[in-house]
Order: sequence, then structure tokens, then C-alpha cells
Amino acid sequence: MRRNLRKILDSKAIDSNQPMNALMRLNQIRPGLQYKLLSQSGPVHAPVFTMSVDVDGTIHEASGPSKKTAKLHVAVKVLQAMGYPTGFDTDLECLSSDEKSDNEGKNETISTNSSNNTGSSSTDSSNTLEVRTQGPILTASGKNPVMELNEKRRGLKYELISESGGSHDKRFVMEVSSNHPKISAI
Repeated sequence: MRRNLRKILDSKAIDSNQPMNALMRLNQIRPGLQYKLLSQSGPVHAPVFTMSVDVDGTIHEASGPSKKTAKLHVAVKVLQAMGYPTGFDTDLECLSSDEKSDNEGKNETISTNSSNNTGSSSTDSSNTLEVRTQGPILTASGKNPVMELNEKRRGLKYELISESGGSHDKRFVMEVSSNHPKISAI
């Protein structure tokens, strides 16, 4: 029975023209893999989920801003470890437009922490793939510039000078005043 099912599945190979993300490719190569949520960290507005999957005794881990994204990152990592070509940019296209907009302004890191069941970890094969998206501007101390300015100068007054752009791409010109000359910035 199992042999017949295998023949049927092999004969119904997926069309290579059909777009396939890393998760679909991995499921085609290794069906039935069990993904586990290892941790959820970070603030509510920017959570970081860490997922893992065990493939032939090797545990692969990856993180992302959602469970779905973390699972996709694990699949990319596993495929890379197995020697399959992966187009990471095309794999991210499977994310919904809502999820992409939720991820704007965040950095996503795919961590490659492979370890065997024997407990030894392979740090030589550790890779980190970082996807940078446009994010907030931070000062050297890691704070929002407005927050740092308010901490250094209490009682500042901010005034909106102009507003331009569409609803999805607003540009504001603000003016801040204190006892010193006024400063305008976009």
C-alpha cells in the first residue's frame, strides 16, 4: 500500500513553474516534520518567536516576528543545510501583505544553531542571515532622538509646520522650540 502511494505521489510531481516557498519545498522533500515553538520574547508590539525542527537528529532553530515567519526561516535554514538552493527573497513573498507591513521597521535575524542529539553543537556551521528593512532612527544610546531630546531638555514645544505625501507615505516637518533658536526637521 505504501509503495503504491509513493508511486502516485511521485507521478504527480508539482509543476516547477508553480511558485513554492521554502516551507513547501521542505515539506515536499521531508513530509511530516514537526515544528516546535521554543520561545516567544520581546515586547508585545515587536515579538520574536523562535521555532525549531528536528531533521535526522539535527535540531535547526530560527527566529522571526511571527510564528509563520520563524517557521519559514527554519525551513530556509534546513534547505540550505541540506544543500538545496533557496532564494530567500522569493521565500519571503509568501508572507501576506499584512504581515509584511507589520514587519516594516524591524530587523529579522535567522540564526543557524545546529546541534546533534549527542549534545555537541556545531558553531563552525553557524550562519546568520539578517534581513534589514527601513526602521526607526536611533541615537548612539539606542533611543529615539525625540525621547533623548526630551530627557535632556524638559518642556520643549513641538509644532507641526507642514504635512505632505499620501496616507501610506506621510512626511511631516516639525519645529521644536526652547530657550534657544528654533530647529526645524523633517
